[in-house]
Amino acid sequence: MSTTTTSSADSLTSWVQTGFTTLYSFNTTDTELQSSFDALFSPKVKILVNFKDVTLDAFKADIKNRDSPAVGSSIVWKELIEVPKSESESDVSFGPVSFHLFVVDTPSQTEIVAGWFIVTRSLKFRIRVGHAQTIETIAFSAKNVPLCPAPPQTNIDPAIHRIIRDASVKSGNQQRIVELFQTVSDQAAPIHLQGVPSEGSASPAA
Repeated sequence: MSTTTTSSADSLTSWVQTGFTTLYSFNTTDTELQSSFDALFSPKVKILVNFKDVTLDAFKADIKNRDSPAVGSSIVWKELIEVPKSESESDVSFGPVSFHLFVVDTPSQTEIVAGWFIVTRSLKFRIRVGHAQTIETIAFSAKNVPLCPAPPQTNIDPAIHRIIRDASVKSGNQQRIVELFQTVSDQAAPIHLQGVPSEGSASPAA
């Protein structure tokens, strides 16, 4: 499937990039983290990390746990692509509840944003004069659905009803991530020790 970049795609890509940057940035407060999750994800988002189902709460806890031993971090974005929404895809379902009228059915609207980025964290303990570091490489694919304020209904899942009628959805960005797939690889940053002679090197002459 080809990828397309439009003004709406650029806006959505920037929204996804900004949202994930906030999630993975060091010193993000609990309030900021929660606000970012509320703004990014549907409360019934489907999350798979390394092909394992993860709840939204567990996903958030994992991000917080990774930052707990750190004193700083940096994020480098490597690639971002957008996939446009198909004209035939105008429904979104959450369990037994299906919304058709509430989805903005614009053929050029980007539906999927994918890419990868690297998070480098500096840890509290030191190796010689520098902090030990970990490198987390994250590849992701996020499916986004634009939600509109819903008219009064009696058969809407309460969790979905809350996010659709939330003030931020009415006045701000209407996108919410409904599916997120991540492949994550962790490794320690290489240690470069200066002044350590290699094995078998000759001793300096007396």
